[in-house]
Amino acid sequence: MEKAETILENLPKYKLYSKLDKKQNESEYCSYCNRVNSLVLKYTGIYELCCMFVRNIIKLSQILEDEKDNNERCRYLNFWITDHIRKKFDTDWKDSKNIHSILLKFLSVENFIPAASKNNCRFYYRSNINLELWKKLKDLYDYIKNYNYIERKINSQEYSCEKHSHYFDYITSLYKTFKEECCNESPGKCSYPFYFDDLCKKTEYLTQINCDKENELARAHQVPSESEVSGDQRETTALLSQSDSLQIFDHIAQNSSESNNPDYYIKLSLGISSLGIFFIIIFLYKFTTLGTWIRYNLLKKKQINVKLDEDEQYLLDQYSDYPDKNNYIENLNISYNP
Repeated sequence: MEKAETILENLPKYKLYSKLDKKQNESEYCSYCNRVNSLVLKYTGIYELCCMFVRNIIKLSQILEDEKDNNERCRYLNFWITDHIRKKFDTDWKDSKNIHSILLKFLSVENFIPAASKNNCRFYYRSNINLELWKKLKDLYDYIKNYNYIERKINSQEYSCEKHSHYFDYITSLYKTFKEECCNESPGKCSYPFYFDDLCKKTEYLTQINCDKENELARAHQVPSESEVSGDQRETTALLSQSDSLQIFDHIAQNSSESNNPDYYIKLSLGISSLGIFFIIIFLYKFTTLGTWIRYNLLKKKQINVKLDEDEQYLLDQYSDYPDKNNYIENLNISYNP
């Protein structure tokens, strides 16, 4: 759901990720990244990413000083690195079977950083958590962290209602799945890397923010006032109006000359006859037994084919709603279509 970034990209809490992205003097931190040297040729950019990762761990409290909660800072760091690795595998790194090997490399790098330098933050790795699950949790987390900002943006009509509606449907699906999986009496079943106690206690995040569609449509169809129209636009409009007027007069003159031509009346009679035949056929098709016979015998096969297509689609949809119950990743396989 990369399209969610277009909604979040300028919001204060989401912009914290850009601070982790900043490239500064990472060379002093690269000594911890010798463990990825053997992967440099196959995985372009992994060494540079590792250096940034080490820097962000060691200087986390300074880089994310705007976030006062250390647990939140650590969550941002984990979401940042897993999302970078996911995007790399989507673009440059094609060998997806080695995803967990790459994650383990970053875990081993983090383990070599002295405990005093880690800001009480560790890289969270579990073999049963893949990058897609990390992405879905990040989407859910970012929505909740930026909820108040999103609400203000919608109330100020900076976001389109349609875009937010699709985004909210996607987030609601993630949120409900999290609550079903993690907010019960068996927390051991929860597959998420982080447990958010607030998500189990609060429900306001499932309340869709009201969006004034009528005002949005009115703005879209509003005619600009004369003061809002530039000089170039007024000049272009005037030229078009003159051109249209000339074409109309030419058309009238042409029709006048044609009416004096004997062939004109022949063409006119043929046109009227064709129109009459057309209306007779429509009448027979709609209101007589001949039309019933045509619809039943000639179109029956085509209607059956459409019905079969719809049935096949229904079966596909039904089977997609019954994933393997033991596979939590499949249970979160939700599409966001803006």
